[in-house]
Amino acid sequence: MTLRASVSGRAFARLGERILLPLLIRGRVQPDQLTLAGLVLALLAPPAFLISAWLGLSAMLASGLADALDGLLARATGRESRAGAFLDSTLDRAADFLYLAGLWVLLLQHGASPVPSALLCFSAALPAFLVSYAKARGEALGATCEIGLMERAPRFLFLAALVLAAALFPASAAAILWWGLAAFWVLTLGTVLQRVRRILAQLRENPAPPLS
Repeated sequence: MTLRASVSGRAFARLGERILLPLLIRGRVQPDQLTLAGLVLALLAPPAFLISAWLGLSAMLASGLADALDGLLARATGRESRAGAFLDSTLDRAADFLYLAGLWVLLLQHGASPVPSALLCFSAALPAFLVSYAKARGEALGATCEIGLMERAPRFLFLAALVLAAALFPASAAAILWWGLAAFWVLTLGTVLQRVRRILAQLRENPAPPLS
């Protein structure tokens, strides 16, 4: 998970780095094991929301922390690899979807209509995926792209903050989640458009030589 773009994200990672990373190293935990644990915890989030917002939030935060620590663990133990980076990036997309599925379950728990709330939650996965894809594809073509508000760490923290607000104010939970997800959609789409514009400009300024 990229954490450079968010002060709160960096604080979240530092907390895990200072407290949990030494324990993981002493326990000889493998980075890929931590990546997989993050996915398992994300899988638990939607059913956890059936029980309570607090339990679902706990599953989300544990998943996010595992995802923040796997790269740190790989660097600290000299186990960085392209295979590990690929696995992490691929499973991140699955976790992104599962967090949104958890918020849909929470919306249903607070009386939201199933179809409109499903459309809102699951359509939000599209710009969320495109934020990461645009950067990865652009960098593969030689462009650089470090712009945009809604990188993965801020997206995760935004969703976690929505759940926290819903848990603290259950009487207004449906409205909080609905309008919060609408804002998430708009902000994430804005980041996609920013990145596409920046990458296209770079690629047009420096086109690849024609194939011989």
